[in-house]
Amino acid sequence: MALVEAAARLGYKLTNKSSNFLTLQIQSREPEKWYTLIEFPFDSIRKRMTLIVKNAVTGQYLLLTKGADSSMLPRIRQDDLGVFKAEQHLKEFSLLGLRTLVMAQKELSQKEYEDLSFEWETIRISKDRAKEKKLSKLYDNYEKSLNLVGCSAIEDKLQDGVPETINKLIEAEIRIWVLTGDKQETAIEIGKACQLIQQDMDLLILSSGNSEDFINRLKRFISTYVRKSLKRLLSKIST
Repeated sequence: MALVEAAARLGYKLTNKSSNFLTLQIQSREPEKWYTLIEFPFDSIRKRMTLIVKNAVTGQYLLLTKGADSSMLPRIRQDDLGVFKAEQHLKEFSLLGLRTLVMAQKELSQKEYEDLSFEWETIRISKDRAKEKKLSKLYDNYEKSLNLVGCSAIEDKLQDGVPETINKLIEAEIRIWVLTGDKQETAIEIGKACQLIQQDMDLLILSSGNSEDFINRLKRFISTYVRKSLKRLLSKIST
């Protein structure tokens, strides 16, 4: 809601919406009507979604994409000067534990849209067992060479009682594992906020550029953990 309110304060308002079109009021200009044509739905592999729209007056086609920065930034045009600044902001947002999105777009010619629409509809109505795989490849082919629009960051507030509950579970020596799709920095900060990561814990970061480095890191951390565990055990025995 915060993003919608911020856009409204800047004069960008969504005044009407249905399954087939949406109407935008941009500052004092005449309302713009856009037809919503095709949607590439979000999935956990692509980590993004896309909507293709057409301006009812000018006939302009736009492909609008939003998603995780890890998925989006490689798809921005290399000559887009805003990428470097966006990457800096995204890192700052992640360190604050905020959830981020990157938004980009590109214009399609009428022929590009017609080719896309034909291919999308053909695959969509087919009985091919590999239909989902082919659709994903189609999405991937068009979600490229995008122009950066911007990025957003919002606070995903914890539900009441979450930190206290996790702390009680840890005190009861119940082991907790969390699998997340967040960026490393975001995951760490949220882990601290909900007391999943506590001050007396060792934080082991295994992120690596290749399997060999990962294995070496893992062996080093295991060795360190075993030594510390033996030291604590010997300390208890001696007392």
